[in-house]
Amino acid sequence: MDLQEKLLYELGEEYIKEKGKMWMKVVSPSMMPLIHIGDKVLVKSIECEAVSTGDIIIFKGNDIPFITHRIIRKRKINGELHFFEKGDKNVSGTWIHKKSIIARVIAIKKRDNSIIMLNKTKRMRIINKLFTVYQLNAYIFERIIKVFKDWVKGYKALNFLREPYRYSYKIITRGQNLCKKLLVLILIKGMRLYG
Repeated sequence: MDLQEKLLYELGEEYIKEKGKMWMKVVSPSMMPLIHIGDKVLVKSIECEAVSTGDIIIFKGNDIPFITHRIIRKRKINGELHFFEKGDKNVSGTWIHKKSIIARVIAIKKRDNSIIMLNKTKRMRIINKLFTVYQLNAYIFERIIKVFKDWVKGYKALNFLREPYRYSYKIITRGQNLCKKLLVLILIKGMRLYG
C-alpha cells in the first residue's frame, strides 16, 4: 500500500470517528452470502466495549486497512479485550485487539438498492446469532479436522484414511455452503419481501 492509499484510509477512519457514520463499498467476497462484492455497508463508530458477538464490524488489518468481518467470540487476553473475527465465507479467523476496531456495520445496501437493517429488528438479531453460532461451529469443526489430518499424517499405517477424509471434507464443506445460502434465502430475502 502506497502513501496516498494509506492517507486515504486514515482520512476515512477520521471521518467515521468525527461524523459517526459512513457508507463504504465492499470489495471482498469474505462475507458472502450475506454481503457481496459491490454491496455498500453503512458503518457507525462504536466503542469496542459495546461490540457483541454476532456484530459485523470494520477493523484495521495488517495489510488491508478496512476489513469487514463478523465477531464470533470476545475475551480478555492478558487483561486486554480481544475479539475473534471471521468472514462468513472464510475457513479461519483471527484474534484482534480492541484498538483495531473502527466501526460496526448497521445496514447493508444490496446492488438492487434494497436495504437490510442489521440488529434493528428482533428477526435480524436472531439471524446474526444464528450466523454466529454456525460460524463458531464451522470453525471448531475445521480445527478438529485439521488435528485429525495432522494426526493421520504422522502414522504411515493410517495413510489409507487420507482419501476418505478428502471426500468427506468436500461433502461437509458443500453442506456448510448450502446451509449458509439457505439461511440467506429464507431469512434475509424473505425479510426484504415481507419485513
